Amino acid sequence: ATSAASTSSSLPPVGSVQPTHAIGAAFTGQTDVVFSPTVAQAVGSQMRDYTVEFWAKPTAVESPGAAIVSTSAWDLTNVGGDQYVWEVGGHRGPVFAVPPLRFHHVAITYRGTSGLLQVFVDGQLVGSQTGFPEPAVPNSPLYLGRSQTGQHWLGQLLYVRFSKVLRYPGSVQTALAGGPGLLGGSMGKLGHLVALAPEQAIESFAPPAGPFAADAGSIAIWNLNEGSGVTIHDASGNNFSGVFEATTGSPVWTDSLNDLPPASNPAPAAQPARAVQPTQPVARPAATATVQRLPSTGGGGGGDPLWLDIRALAAVLFVIAGNVRRMRR
Repeated sequence: ATSAASTSSSLPPVGSVQPTHAIGAAFTGQTDVVFSPTVAQAVGSQMRDYTVEFWAKPTAVESPGAAIVSTSAWDLTNVGGDQYVWEVGGHRGPVFAVPPLRFHHVAITYRGTSGLLQVFVDGQLVGSQTGFPEPAVPNSPLYLGRSQTGQHWLGQLLYVRFSKVLRYPGSVQTALAGGPGLLGGSMGKLGHLVALAPEQAIESFAPPAGPFAADAGSIAIWNLNEGSGVTIHDASGNNFSGVFEATTGSPVWTDSLNDLPPASNPAPAAQPARAVQPTQPVARPAATATVQRLPSTGGGGGGDPLWLDIRALAAVLFVIAGNVRRMRR
């Protein structure tokens, strides 16, 4: 197990280090890990100097408000897209990116004497802020993968560690004095630069692949690699265990090499293509003339309607001819 920054003379390419393979906890949008308020208070009461670190692989672009870790006093929350922020008592640190679909090591360090907050992603310094407030002791449960208001985070977490020391020290002076983290490579030869400002940042280190093991600087270690069950063990020896819970169904464990399907806005199920039917002519009955037959009146021609029509026409003509003769007289 690795617990400190690498002292290798050459750092690996950014993003090339990945966490040790594990069957880890999957945060599906319906799962989270909860620790009691007693645990949250015990952890928070030791965070004068601190390092909060973990490996995270977001599944997709998150909804603002979804939290990777949260208490009533501090949280690490999504603020839109792949952007996150560490917040203490309403005071926000620098916003930084954790891109989806790949594991990234995130480390947040804080020096209580100066209020220097630094954020590292994949061993690179991505933001810092001075005068940052010291965290209060929370009075709520501590959640992984959920905000205090119930907004669930989507992705995978591994190797979560809270420390009461700066694992990745924020000043050259501390590192040269043999602090908890050591300078590597050419940085280890900076003895002639001891006059530099005490808060000059160390800007890169090789992220530890985990899992973490207990040491004197550990507050709590949740490696999240149990692989089954609902109990999350604390590897620090402080017995700060938690419960892996699901709002519906059972908690999910998954291979860290796999990707989780997005759970918030699932793609609609594919519909089978409809076969295009050729247009068929509408069958209509053939037009037929209806001949109405009059009843037979006897006499020549019988009841044939044509014969009857001729007789009627002759009668009309006879009347007309008579009227014409009278008019001429």
